[in-house]
Amino acid sequence: MFGVAMESVHDFFKPRRERFTETPVFDGQFSNLCYQNRMTEALANFRSQAVRARWFREDQFKALSERWARMIFHLPYAFHAKRMFVEEFVAERKRKGGWESDVAKFNLFEPDPAQYPDPKSLAKAQAVFFKSVSESGLYRRFVKDKLERSQRASQETGNLYTASIFLALMSSLESDAAEHNRLAGKRLGFVAYGSGSKAKVFEAVVQKEWESVATGFGVFEKLKSRRVIDYDQYERLHTGLQDRPIYKEEKRWGLERVGKEGVTLGARYYSAL
Repeated sequence: MFGVAMESVHDFFKPRRERFTETPVFDGQFSNLCYQNRMTEALANFRSQAVRARWFREDQFKALSERWARMIFHLPYAFHAKRMFVEEFVAERKRKGGWESDVAKFNLFEPDPAQYPDPKSLAKAQAVFFKSVSESGLYRRFVKDKLERSQRASQETGNLYTASIFLALMSSLESDAAEHNRLAGKRLGFVAYGSGSKAKVFEAVVQKEWESVATGFGVFEKLKSRRVIDYDQYERLHTGLQDRPIYKEEKRWGLERVGKEGVTLGARYYSAL
């Protein structure tokens, strides 16, 4: 079962040959807003479907994140998830009850819209409020428990686009295995996103053999063994002039060529390098 949300927006223009640009055009702030909105909508859609399917009752999991031991996000950059989820975190706490006590305990001051007739001043006050929530012990504990392990590898790699949610999963599981945490039988929540703009939410159950699989990933060991290349090498890789690996590795598979015409246009061909 998937929770989905989509809207046709232009937060990210991919380069087209007939246009006057060879690089993507990206609106960062607008894209973040799109990510946040689609994520919220997809989470709500997932929950409504789960209730209809009788996975749980309407009065359960009003804070949907509490259903999941870990949350695995598409991470354009390492800390994206914890920044995007702050407002939904507050909304969850309000739905389940107890937000008033949270406000008092952690000295959080939520702006009253009635006191801000100007939309811009209200938005500014709300931004300050959500920043204070993100820095509170309440939210920091949530991040440490649900999100932090998944962003460890992303801190080392930067943006992977499509691969980022898979790296986040591997990062989280490998970290949990190293800490000997008990995840078998627990649920993971996934939040996938793509510019344009669409989001997908789903969950998975961790199997009993998970630790033996996760310890075999070797994500962090591979990151430690990376080697530096100089600017000329990077440029040759970027322009396609470097058609073989710079560093030869045994038992390594890689991209050999890309189809350039007819039905093979864009097809990727891989071989042992």
